[in-house]
Amino acid sequence: MNIRTMKYIDETFGPIACFILFWYNLAKRPFVRNYAIVPEKVKNILLIKFFGMGSIVLAGPLLRALKAGFPNAKILVLTFPGNREICARIKEIDEVVTLDSGSFLKAVWTMLKAIALLRKKRCEISIDLEFFAKSSTVIQYMCGARIRVGYFIIQFGILLRMLWRGNLLTHNVYYNPHRHVSEVFLALGRKIGVDTDDMSPATIKTDENDRRNLNSLLSSLGIQQDDSLVVMNINASSLCLERRWPADRFAELTGKILSSFNIKIILIGDTHDTPYVDGFLGMVRRDPKVINLTGKLDIGMLAVLLERARLLITNDSGPLHIAASIGTPTVSLFGPEIPERYGPIGEKHGVLYSRAYCSPCLNVYNQKIAMCNGENRCMQAISVEDVFTEAAKNINTADFNKG
Repeated sequence: MNIRTMKYIDETFGPIACFILFWYNLAKRPFVRNYAIVPEKVKNILLIKFFGMGSIVLAGPLLRALKAGFPNAKILVLTFPGNREICARIKEIDEVVTLDSGSFLKAVWTMLKAIALLRKKRCEISIDLEFFAKSSTVIQYMCGARIRVGYFIIQFGILLRMLWRGNLLTHNVYYNPHRHVSEVFLALGRKIGVDTDDMSPATIKTDENDRRNLNSLLSSLGIQQDDSLVVMNINASSLCLERRWPADRFAELTGKILSSFNIKIILIGDTHDTPYVDGFLGMVRRDPKVINLTGKLDIGMLAVLLERARLLITNDSGPLHIAASIGTPTVSLFGPEIPERYGPIGEKHGVLYSRAYCSPCLNVYNQKIAMCNGENRCMQAISVEDVFTEAAKNINTADFNKG
């Protein structure tokens, strides 16, 4: 299923499920004893996050706070298969459970299996990181945790409440759209008594095997250990393709960088990005200093590549936050979303944002669907010269091409 189909199913069937479970929960409430949280006795904590690899990395402060506040607890994450690898690479996550979203029937079947598995785990606490998805709330309730934490908005009338998330949460957290998403996630932990001052992204685990695999790949492509590398991500996930800066702008930027600096540019992306990247390669006439690694890197190899790179130039996407977690300088381009909510955390990060009138257009109330249908004027308003100027600040002067 594509993203829009999944969102349609959530909006169509989710309210019906919430309505039914509202009355079921209301009927059984008199027979349920209150559960007091004793941090040392908590053994399993479930987090639910279906969409957004970058968002999972930005949940680092919440993950650290949970580990510190519940020292004996394992953290389990329920997500889609596309996020399994990034979750497995995050230090604070102990186990990953996935739902197969390939088709409606697969989604239902794997959801039932996941619920059965998680009920056996007897998670004392579950935390829903989806902002207002109904299906995640329903799954959270059916997994059986006594403490269920999630977001709410101001609701008018009991009917709207029943159709929204009902009474299925035990701990409601106000969703503040004006705060960075890392703090928005951390607010869920604060509701159950855990906190942290460390707002950095989650820690990505790598090992020597990742380095060997990357070095072998780079060597096979003629890249030497002393080559200076700039990594470029011209893609954005299907959650919102309007986040892509035009490919011809990236091509012009590539030409300016290669004519000014003695470096090589590495293109990254997922397998499904291959056709888009191939079109870009035609624009730069398949310059030998532009190396295409689209679809050839797992998360560990990507992290090691970013460790080695001088700079990452990227649209608003997951690799931006992986680079920030590693400490690699970045130049990121924002339009439909704003850096105040999803910008990189830490130092050495240049951000380009045009502040067009229509931006930000993505929000939890419109299912994060851009209204422009691909006419992303907010991204088109970012100039090549501005991106080049920002990128040049982070490329070592030793790489300057004097001739």
